[in-house]
Amino acid sequence: MVVQKQLMKRLPKELWRRILTFGFAVEIGNVRKTSKFGYSITMDLLSGRFAIGIDKKVVTVDAESGKILCIFTAHRDKILHCGFSYSGERIITSSCDKKCRIWDAEGYLHLSLGHYGTVFAGTYSNDDKQIVTTSYDTYIRFWDICKGQLMTTLAGHTSAVTCCCFSHDGTMLLTGSYDQTAIIWDLTERKNDKFSYKRVLKGHTYWINSVNFAADDSLIVTGSSDHTAKTWDVHSGNVRNTFVGHSEWIWTSSFSSDAKRIVTSSIDRSARIWDAHSANLIHILQHEAEVSSSSFTSDDLRIITGASDNRIIIWDSY
Repeated sequence: MVVQKQLMKRLPKELWRRILTFGFAVEIGNVRKTSKFGYSITMDLLSGRFAIGIDKKVVTVDAESGKILCIFTAHRDKILHCGFSYSGERIITSSCDKKCRIWDAEGYLHLSLGHYGTVFAGTYSNDDKQIVTTSYDTYIRFWDICKGQLMTTLAGHTSAVTCCCFSHDGTMLLTGSYDQTAIIWDLTERKNDKFSYKRVLKGHTYWINSVNFAADDSLIVTGSSDHTAKTWDVHSGNVRNTFVGHSEWIWTSSFSSDAKRIVTSSIDRSARIWDAHSANLIHILQHEAEVSSSSFTSDDLRIITGASDNRIIIWDSY
């Protein structure tokens, strides 16, 4: 791995921070090849680590030094998502091999959970006691981590469920789907072992690839293959703003912690920072390849983007 510290003139100087370039040579039998990024890069702010899904492997990296901490094979097929538990003690991965798996930081497998189809995403509840997984099989599954058992299965989408997240207060679950809708599930009421809809959000014209709550849970942002992101009012289900500017699919969309800005990433080789209230474009963050991941750090001072050119870029966000 090479850490490039020289300033690149093509990048906006006021936003440049540090570039980490990864050129992993992965041994697969007798075949040696250079790996590309998978679909997910995440950072655990408590320990200052990245977890990166690269093909079938997970790589953990120290964010400050750029040192590789651990590499392990996690799945038999491509990893689509990886993330940390809230405590930072566990890594969750989901894959085209129809599995969601839980690991410790050294790559020891703790739990393997299954679906009937590709598992697009898995996320921890705020207390780290439950996991929700979403799949191509259209189902949403709740799992008890301590027991390793399926708690309940939700059916509401009519096509593959691509993404999910819990509200910060733990009372809602948000899911997005190929069926062009997002669903807000009410976790405070349970009938016949099932949770009910709170809202169904309709307005996108193609797949929804990303969903996230604002910190106060009053707003939602969705990113779609229709090249737009949208913000929604949680209580009314109405669209607040539509963010237009990307020329290709949007992979990820998320709020800053104060909910004043949104960052999106796209196949069009850019990440973009938007004013969440006016929908005006603030900055374009350019990569050389598809940008598969983007997020603010918890203090909102940095933005982390990752792309299929094997680069993570850490930007000053102001």
